[in-house]
Amino acid sequence: MAAGYRSDVRLPLSIFRWGYDEDGRVGADGYTIVSSYGSEEGIAYGEGRRTATGRIEGTAVWSNYPRRRTDGRMMPNVRGLIATQDGASILFEFAGE
Repeated sequence: MAAGYRSDVRLPLSIFRWGYDEDGRVGADGYTIVSSYGSEEGIAYGEGRRTATGRIEGTAVWSNYPRRRTDGRMMPNVRGLIATQDGASILFEFAGE
């Protein structure tokens, strides 16, 4: 597990089970990190599919293009979609600082 990685993100209306597709298009870990000159700082790309539970429930799909700081923390830059059980589609975005 990468430094700063959290598997559950709590939203006011839902609990989002976070994880990457390890058998997806990106690679064995479900994400890839690119760093220049061997430094800890860099950018990454990953994508996943999991569930959201609570007042909003459904299947979530997303892509994440985070920045990794020099201390190893990943700052998310996520955009995705929740397809609810009643047929609605909800777009979402998570961003780190």
